[in-house]
Amino acid sequence: MAVQFFKNGYFEITYKGFDGGLNVQEPETEIPDNCTPSANNFQVRNKELRSRPPFSQQFAGMDNSSPILGVFSFLDANGVYHTVAWNQAGLWQLAPQGGPPGSVGQWAPLGGPNPAAGIPIAYQAFANILYYTNGGTFLASWDGIGQTATGSQTYGDGSTSTSIAGISKTDAPTIVAGSTGPLSFGGLFLAELNDQLLLANITLFDNGTGTIYTFPQRLWWSASGIPTQWDFSANTSAGENDFLDVPDQITGMATVGVNGYLFRSNGITFFTPTGNALTPFQFDHLWASNHGIGNVYPWSIHSYGSIVCFISVEEIYQMGVASFEPIGGKTRDAIMADLALASGVPTAAIVPTEQLGYVYFTYRISIPLTTFTRHYWYSIQDKNWTQHDTPGVIQTARCEEVWTGLPVSSPIGTVPSGTGSSSTGGSQSGSSGQSGYQGGVHRPFA
Repeated sequence: MAVQFFKNGYFEITYKGFDGGLNVQEPETEIPDNCTPSANNFQVRNKELRSRPPFSQQFAGMDNSSPILGVFSFLDANGVYHTVAWNQAGLWQLAPQGGPPGSVGQWAPLGGPNPAAGIPIAYQAFANILYYTNGGTFLASWDGIGQTATGSQTYGDGSTSTSIAGISKTDAPTIVAGSTGPLSFGGLFLAELNDQLLLANITLFDNGTGTIYTFPQRLWWSASGIPTQWDFSANTSAGENDFLDVPDQITGMATVGVNGYLFRSNGITFFTPTGNALTPFQFDHLWASNHGIGNVYPWSIHSYGSIVCFISVEEIYQMGVASFEPIGGKTRDAIMADLALASGVPTAAIVPTEQLGYVYFTYRISIPLTTFTRHYWYSIQDKNWTQHDTPGVIQTARCEEVWTGLPVSSPIGTVPSGTGSSSTGGSQSGSSGQSGYQGGVHRPFA
């Protein structure tokens, strides 16, 4: 704040724009005028203090009892968008024009394997098919055309499995010594790179013996261009890598362009395609494997374009193609204190817009705190933090931008050609709209 006195006694007080955000790490007498030690439910844009958009729940939970574990939109092979969500009962589809028989409210059940309760879903669209898992012994898929999600037959011996990528018992010794098969498998984290699906922090189930095997240090990838083929004895471009030289476990994945980042508790492993089908990836630890910057909140990792954000034990970081920088700033201690008190799984996401035409490019950390969720938003453009609370509303999955309406006509690529029902090809008519606050972003609440 600058005070200017004139000869006639007139003076002016000039205030700088409020663009510093939340500052909790300096004495209040030392905090710059453009910062605040305590502000809630305001956000900063273009150096202006604005009220935040309303957090609204446009659609109730799928069965009105189980928390949402994830929400996503994908395009099927017929050019139709589908918006889906998960809870521990399985996969559901949003049907804004009224669901088919068996639907609850706006949601129609699609079935599929029962995800593990309380763990956010990892999902990946690949060749117009949606694949998903969340730490259980399944990797399931839905093509958007059939009426149910599937865990297809295992190949080789015809035994039924809950995994689309079950391994024949005749090949089981090449996967897990001592198993009898067939094997169902899943993982905590799912991504795509080099035309291959990647699965990390693996769990295997031996259908023959009922034994469960866990491999928290394992990365497994599908055959090139064949996301249902994971058996490297049947296709040599499929494979796995165990990071036995590190003392911790895999806590997440992110891909940026042709590069991949495998996060661990105490480190980050960088990997790139080699062009060799037998050894498709080269792995390099970014720093000493025993001790270094890693990730301790698995669902804090999120990428958008060339940016990846995540939370380590000592800082919040933003990574780019040629950059690596801490972004916690003067708000870090408040975020870390709330993370330590979390009553549920903290999640985070990079969100580019509130709705079409309203760009608020932010990295958002949501922390459940028993009776409410505390959200910290980092403006990637303005480089400041703001804080928001949602009393009585607990967020149980990461924020995602999804389609929830049936657009009439819009430019290709701006809105999808249709949503909300199994595809029969072509566009669907109806009113356009998106869920969440002022449309565009759907925040899945319990």
